[in-house]
This record gives sequence, structure tokens and C-alpha cells, in this order.
Amino acid sequence: MKIMRGGLLLAICAWMMQFTAAAQFVKTVVVREVETPHREWATQVLYTPDGKEIVTAGLDGKIVFWNVESGKPVREVATGKSILSLSVTGDGKLLAAGGEAGSVMIVDVAQAKVERELNGAGKSKEVINDVAWTADNKFIAAGASGGKIFIWQLVQQATTNLSAREIETGGDVVSLAFIQNADRTNDVAAQLACGVINRRERKGQVEIWDWQRKKRVRVFDEGTPGVRSLSVSPDGRMFAVGNFRGATLLNFAAGEGNEVEISLRALGEAEGSTAVSVKDLTSGKDVAVFQSDLGISAVRFSPDGRLLAVAGDYGVMLYRADDRSFFEAGRIDTARRVGALAFAPDASRIAFVREREPAAKYSTGGIEKLLNPFFVHATTITKEGMSSGVGGFANDNPVSLTGGSQLEVWSVSENNSAMDARLWTIIKTYFEKDKEQSRTQLRQLIKDAPGYGEALRIYGILFENSNPRQAQASIEAAVKADASCAACWRSLGETQFNRDDFAGAVNSFEQVLRLKPNYGLVQGRLAEAYNRLAVTKLNPDDKNLMREARQLLDKALTLRPANAQIYSNLSTLAYFAGDFDASINVLLTAQSLRPDYARIYYNLGHSYRQKGDAKRAVAAYRRYVRLGEEGEEARVERARQYINELSK
Repeated sequence: MKIMRGGLLLAICAWMMQFTAAAQFVKTVVVREVETPHREWATQVLYTPDGKEIVTAGLDGKIVFWNVESGKPVREVATGKSILSLSVTGDGKLLAAGGEAGSVMIVDVAQAKVERELNGAGKSKEVINDVAWTADNKFIAAGASGGKIFIWQLVQQATTNLSAREIETGGDVVSLAFIQNADRTNDVAAQLACGVINRRERKGQVEIWDWQRKKRVRVFDEGTPGVRSLSVSPDGRMFAVGNFRGATLLNFAAGEGNEVEISLRALGEAEGSTAVSVKDLTSGKDVAVFQSDLGISAVRFSPDGRLLAVAGDYGVMLYRADDRSFFEAGRIDTARRVGALAFAPDASRIAFVREREPAAKYSTGGIEKLLNPFFVHATTITKEGMSSGVGGFANDNPVSLTGGSQLEVWSVSENNSAMDARLWTIIKTYFEKDKEQSRTQLRQLIKDAPGYGEALRIYGILFENSNPRQAQASIEAAVKADASCAACWRSLGETQFNRDDFAGAVNSFEQVLRLKPNYGLVQGRLAEAYNRLAVTKLNPDDKNLMREARQLLDKALTLRPANAQIYSNLSTLAYFAGDFDASINVLLTAQSLRPDYARIYYNLGHSYRQKGDAKRAVAAYRRYVRLGEEGEEARVERARQYINELSK
């Protein structure tokens, strides 16, 4: 993927891509954290136009209205249908809610009751992934997983027999936004943007429609895997789209003879790359394309157009939008996935809903949820935007499958620190004007403020990126200058990790978490550092080293209990100890999480071979050969040799 100017601060070269933490140029402070009444995941959150209430909705079918000042729920609507999408009219009188039932419910906000229910042409049974109102409050659009957009013109009479305009798109519609005319001359938006996933071709695109004439006027190809969330800037001149990582793993594997194994799992962690692209609606050109280190569940422009917020697996990233630089300006870190977010009407606050419980824990039965078909179904419809068809979701089940949600509200304001303001100007100068001028300015800032660790860190990243050793020296100086700089410790840990100094990386990442315990992204970095350090201690001739390796792997799994690679390394410990049954059991756990992870089967083959179970060993080795392992051709060839030897 290309990274354009205006992408992440550190998108300079491949070595630098690990450095994504920047100074808080936007100040964020938690205002409220409260457990929601939603028994299952809350999938939507928004502010009412007057800013006095927050509305949440979720898989349990509840719509909950919260008083902003008290932070308490004041009204509730029990629809009995899983809700995936929510939109409020500009006058705040009506809500539209869509979901797995395939219909759109119109809710009277003041009375907290469903006023009417709309079905696409009276026949739609597809999942409604998103809904949106026109600015004049007269039209409601709904995007369905079957590839259609339904648009109704509401009339005063509460009837379900309204006819809908139908627009046939190029794939499953997962997000919608009406494009307000930039000159505001017409309250009824002439165009509608929709994010589409073409499952057959495995690609995503954004389509722009003249919805009144049912004419597609432009298509933006977003590549693979697909579009997850879409937001149009308040002035109607840009849109941002988040391309998401799949939340489930559908694995097909050929077995013996004509057998085919099909397995569906909810991944414990999102995998693969994600990207946010911002495009100019007039020219059709890219304004910015950048990767998100948190994954992407939602993107939102602030109502004043100043910021773009991106929610993901471990928090919310904030990017500068008013100057079209889209530089990273701030972040809110969490240890749980953020599913939806909303700005207050005056852009002074952000509200978001996050998972209350982790999907997996390192304990007996701690990963069973990831293999549960109902949980997989819930994961699929919320994180991928369409139903997997695995099984129905039991709204009347008294036991929560997902663990519910937490509501958090954060204030958002400019950081008034003089040093941060100077550093922000220098960074913009670097990317937009003159690198040498910015170098001179940054050196002066370091001289003027020797205790400002962030300036030293940025200097190492921007101007010493071609020499990792020198860059690390600058970052080490940053840590010495300011031991409370979490970003400095994180950058130091990542530099150490990439230079195979795993013990140093562990120390640095642990320091980050002492400063910011809920820094979920760094928890993952630390888990990987524990894992890699443990591998260096695998020595069957030294019991102390093996004990240390086991302790490190246990720590890693506590942080990332669904990481199949860590389980695979844990099995190696048991193998070296001669406990082949334990090795096999751990590997089978890893297989249940990642049936496409080739190395599992190579190790399984070894354990079965040591036990004298030639049949299972051959089956495991054959599976390894079928899957293959890039860059490990010699190991694949050895597996073939074992197959030949054991088959005789």
C-alpha cells in the first residue's frame, strides 16, 4: 500500500512504520466510564442534535437514552431485534434503527417507542447494515447486505406500507452517508455515498449515487478486503473510508480422498493490514492514505471538520482534518475493542462503546467463546457488517455471550502546551516545506527544552531513520530526559525488538504499561516480546532456562490468550520435556484458534511421531505440506521425507 503525504507521522520508510505513537497535540481527558445496560455488544452510539443525550443500541435489541450531564440512562426501548445501525433526524425527533431482522424501525425519541417499521419493498430479509437521514428529515436510506439501498420518503401517517426506491449496488452495502451540498443551497442532499463489499471478487469500493435519479455517478475502488466504515466531512467536500480486517477465519482444507474440512472461527485478534483513505469528492483524488495500527471499526469526522477519529481494536486515533494534513494528533488507548464512536455536536467530546469483557482469557475454557457458533455469528454481523448465517442469535438468552459493553465519554480540546505547539509546527514543516529548516528548528527546541523527551524521540525518527543504532540512541536520550514519556518508551521498545534485543524490549514495554496500564496495543507488543524472549531460552539441557521460558510464555498468553503462535511455542517446551501428550494438547488448542497456521501441523507431526502414532503423524505432516510455509521450503521437504519414512 502506498502511503501519501498526510498519512501517519512516521510513514517514511519500512523501518519506521513501527513508530506510530505521537505527542498528544489534541488533549483528551476521560469524563465518564459507565457500564451499559446492554447484555450484549453495543454496536452504535450517537449524540442527539441538541447535545443533551447520548443514544446507544446493540445486539440485545435495546435502544438506551442517556442523560449527558448525569451520565445515567433515562429511557429505554426494547425492540427484540439485534440492532447494527442507528441514525437520528436533524431535529432530534426520530431515530432510525436497522439490523439483522432486515427492517428499519422508526423510533419516537421523546416517547421512546417504535412508531413504525419499514421493510424494503415489503420483502427485504437482508441485514440492514447502515441507515441515514437527509438533512430535511424527510428521507431515510438503508443499506442492506443483499446489495440494495432502500430509500423511503416518510409521511405523517404511521404506516408500514410505504413504497421504497430501490438502488442495486455492486455488493453488500455496509455503510451510508448523504453528501450535504457544500454551498448548503439545498437541504435535500443530491448524492449518497455507500461503502460496498463485493464478497465474490473480495474487494471493497465506495459508490456515489444521484439517488433521486437512481444513477451511479462515481466509483472509488478500495481494493481488498473491504470497506467497513464511511464518513463524509461536514462541508461535503471529502469522505473518509476505513478498510477493515476480517473478524472471522473461514478455512477450507482438502483432506484424504474427497474429504474437505471447513472450519469457522472468531479470531481472538484482528489480523492483516487496515487502511484509512480520504478522498476529495470534487476531483476524485486521494487526499491521504494511511495505515491504522489499531484496526478499524469506525471512522468519523468531527462536526466542526477539525478532526477525523478512527476507532479500532485498542482505542481511538485522532487525525488533523481541517488542514487536510491528516497528521496523527492524539489517541485514546483502551485494552478492549471500540466498536462505535460519536462526536458531540460542538465537537468538544467523544463518546464510544467498547467491549466490556475480552473475547478470550488464559484459563480453562478461556477460548471456548471464540469457537462458539453463536458468538462467531455475533462477531461476524457486528465486525464484518453482514450475517454469516452460522446460527440465530438468542435475544432471550439470559446468559450473555459477548459480555456486554462499556460507555466512555472523553473531552477533546487543543493541547495548550507551548512545546507541543512548537513541535507540531516543526513536524508540519518537515512534511510540507523544508526538511533542513525543520531539522534546525527541532535542534533549537531540544536546546531550549532539554527535558522534553518527545522532541528527542521525534528527532531520532525523522532525521536518523537510516541508522537504527543512532535512532535508538536518540530515543534512549529521550527516555533519560523524560522518564514519564510513554511514547518514548514505546518507541525504544520497538527499536529494541527490531534489533532482536527482546529483553530490552520487555523492559521498555513494561515501563509503558506502568505509565498507561490500558494501552492495549502495547500489551500486544509486550506479549510478542515475551514470546520471542522465551524462544531464546528454549534449552532442554538447562532446567532453569526452560522454567524462565515457561514463565514468559504464560505472561504472553495472559496478555494475548488467543495467539496460536504462543501456544505453538508452549508446545515446544512440553516436547523438549518429553511430555508429548501435553505438547499435542497445546497444539490442538492452537489448531482450534488458527487451523490455517501451518507450523502447528509440523510440530504435531513431530509429537505424534515421538509417541509412535505413525498414522496421525503422517496426516499432520501432509496437512503441513498442503498448507506450505513461505520461506521454509527446506522444512516442507523434511516433512515430505517423514511422510515417506512413516508410510513404509
